[in-house]
Amino acid sequence: MSVELAHAFPLIFAGLAGLLLLAVDMFSKERPPLPELAAASALVTLALSIVVRLSFMSATGGATAGPGLLGGVALSDHFVSDNAALVADLAIGIGVVFAALLGGRYLRIHRIERGEYYALLLFAQIGAMVFARASSGLGFFVGLELMSLALYGLVAFRRTSVRSVEAGLKYFFAGSLAGAIGLFGFALLYVATGSLTFAGIAAGLTEPGAGGVGVSATVSVLGVGAVLAAVLFKLAVFPFHAWAPDTYEGAPTPAVLVAAVAVKASTVMVLLRLLLALGTDPLWHTGVKALPWALGLFAVLALLVGNFGAFSQQNVKRMLAFSSIAHGGYLLAALAVAALVAMPEVLSILGWYVVAYALGLSLTLGGLMALGRTGAEPVHLDDLRGAFAQAPLPASAMAVGLLTLLGMPLTPGFIGKLGLIVATFGLGSEGVWLAVAIVAGSVVSAGYYLPVTISLFRRAPEAAREAAAAPNASAPALGFPRLSLSLLAALALTAAAGLAPFLFSSLL
Repeated sequence: MSVELAHAFPLIFAGLAGLLLLAVDMFSKERPPLPELAAASALVTLALSIVVRLSFMSATGGATAGPGLLGGVALSDHFVSDNAALVADLAIGIGVVFAALLGGRYLRIHRIERGEYYALLLFAQIGAMVFARASSGLGFFVGLELMSLALYGLVAFRRTSVRSVEAGLKYFFAGSLAGAIGLFGFALLYVATGSLTFAGIAAGLTEPGAGGVGVSATVSVLGVGAVLAAVLFKLAVFPFHAWAPDTYEGAPTPAVLVAAVAVKASTVMVLLRLLLALGTDPLWHTGVKALPWALGLFAVLALLVGNFGAFSQQNVKRMLAFSSIAHGGYLLAALAVAALVAMPEVLSILGWYVVAYALGLSLTLGGLMALGRTGAEPVHLDDLRGAFAQAPLPASAMAVGLLTLLGMPLTPGFIGKLGLIVATFGLGSEGVWLAVAIVAGSVVSAGYYLPVTISLFRRAPEAAREAAAAPNASAPALGFPRLSLSLLAALALTAAAGLAPFLFSSLL
């Protein structure tokens, strides 16, 4: 087996698994265990990616080889399987596995369980993996649209709900606009540099007119700006964030998990690869370093809008949407560091952060789904008060997830944020303002994460206790052992990542 085929095999397997899952659902006379099958397929895909990564590192002695500064193997002129892509696979795999296992009960009690949901999960996984491997404008657009098409279906999956359809339409329009802007940006860069690959674009910007048609530098600036705008759209970063709260609120909760984790992990790794290709001063050696400073400015704005916007939210999913905007700001801060110093080591920091985000969001949304009852979802803050007394495991899982998103010590979120702060301080005076923004944002976020966490363990209101004690009241657990095992697995994985991070260091 060739090296290129070995690196492409996880993608091939994920695509075949999604098609087979559709066939199993279509031709099976009895209801097949679709959540387990989908989770197993996603887990095998993740395992294949890890095996390929470790085998490649072993064969090369851990040295940086292949295209770019991140090592790897070029699958074509437009895709590359490197360290960034394989780190993204880890976060994407975690999100898809837990969306399948935890989402099965959610779909069933809301009477929207259909086999195509699980196939869409696997198609979203392969789309995000392809996008994470993009090394050109063409690869960027193909991967982005492949991922987005599956996510549109997941977000609008509750077809009888006006809010879900509205969320799907808003997500579709925002995603389509992002794709169009990105395509336009790469078209401008192609005119200016004569290349669609990241390396070719970087070379063309270094030597203006070498491969393009000798257009003015303004065209290149507009092209870089349009590509950056497309990325900010996908990350839901200010000022391109307005669609996120309504989409998160209306979408089925398992779809929120996949959309948030897969998009962030893949988009960040693509942007990191592009920034490292462009170098520290990509805009024709002006010495201004405009792109890194722009990323830093957008990071600070995202922290402000996301954290302060979450304060006024009474709906948990809308609160998580605004917190997602803030987490996009943290990731942009790390990317600004990478752009300022062209430091591939930032990959480890980004890897920790996206994996911590995947674990924290899986626990938070998994606990939220487990606390729901037939026909009802506890999305309001008052619905969660006293949840621990009724369902200790889901409430505990949700509390640990919220603390991970906050970045509390002994959680993987703390390691991720600490890495960001150390990296920004390492820049000297240029990075102090970013470090201060990260610390201030983390402190502010405690103002909405901690009240929800504390509310889970408070005494429930009298009306809620009487409703729970009624003879016809449905219990949150509903006898789904898969749900309990999944939450326990997520808790164990989060605890291991927070208490023994060295166990994961070789993967990140």
